[in-house]
Order: sequence, then structure tokens, then C-alpha cells
Amino acid sequence: RDEARATALVAEASERGSLLGSANLVAQFLDVEGAQPGEVVQRALARLEGAGEGEQRPRHWVLLGRAYEGGRGRPRDARRALELYRRACGGGSQEGCEAAARLEAVGSAGGS
Repeated sequence: RDEARATALVAEASERGSLLGSANLVAQFLDVEGAQPGEVVQRALARLEGAGEGEQRPRHWVLLGRAYEGGRGRPRDARRALELYRRACGGGSQEGCEAAARLEAVGSAGGS
């Protein structure tokens, strides 16, 4: 498996405006500890955030929540992360529900 080639193809899809490509690129970025977001990842994150209401999916909200929670490509913001996780949970994402519950339990988002 050629991971570099796969990443390049996902990045290309993202740059062509594919939300699926953007989500996959962001997921790859978030899964590599210590990776720094380049311009392509920043644009992918912006594309996910700027997607129209009918285009966004619970997976997008989870990915954005992870980015905000960890300060990875987005400013560290536990409240915003919790908001996104709750939205994902409401959309049927088990991962979103678990992440929201985790943040609420530790109170890192101000308990709101």
C-alpha cells in the first residue's frame, strides 16, 4: 500500500472541492500525531466548516470537533469542539456522542 500516493490523491480530490476528499484528508492529518497542517489541510478544514447545511455530515462535525479540541489546524476551543460533537451526536454519530460525553464528564468545555 502506497500511503504517500493515497494521501496525494485525497489531497487532489480535496483541492478540487470534494467534501469527501476534504474529510478524508483531515482524518489522515488528525490521525498522525505531531503532523503540522499545511495550506492544503487548512483549506480542507475550511471547506468542511463552510459546507452548506445540506452537505455537512456527522463525520465532518466529529473531524472538526477533534481539530478544535486538540488545537490541530484550528484554535484550541473545547466549547466549539463540544458544540460540534453534540451536533454529530444529534446526527446519529456514536463517536460524536462519546466525544461529547467525554468532554462533559471532564468539564473541559465549561459544562455547557
